[in-house]
Amino acid sequence: MDGLVARIRERAKIEEIWCCVKHLLNAEEHGVETIEKLAREMNEALEHDDKGTASIKLDQIQRLALIVDEIRRLRQETVDLVFTFISEMKAEEIGGKTHAVQKEEEEKELSGEEGSGGDPRKEDLFKEYTVQ
Repeated sequence: MDGLVARIRERAKIEEIWCCVKHLLNAEEHGVETIEKLAREMNEALEHDDKGTASIKLDQIQRLALIVDEIRRLRQETVDLVFTFISEMKAEEIGGKTHAVQKEEEEKELSGEEGSGGDPRKEDLFKEYTVQ
């Protein structure tokens, strides 16, 4: 029964992290939309020869672009993290091995300490989470 509870908790954790990714995507999109609005305002100011306002808008664009870049970086790190969780969970389900044990076995295989031949089940790790 503990294995079932652990799998349920892992799935809940994965779903929560995907929700976080969705919110980061929304934040990134809204940031880009705001940059586009600021660019239009800056161009309008330049058309009216208002260099002071245009300069302020340019500064806001640059600062917001840095924030959007950081949101994008955080989103990618979060996606990487969720795939790590998924791979560890799937590895435990199909082979009872943790990520650390699997990595150690892969390193031994690459160094020639063990026989060759990959695990055919590895290709099924993300099957449940990919678009078919």
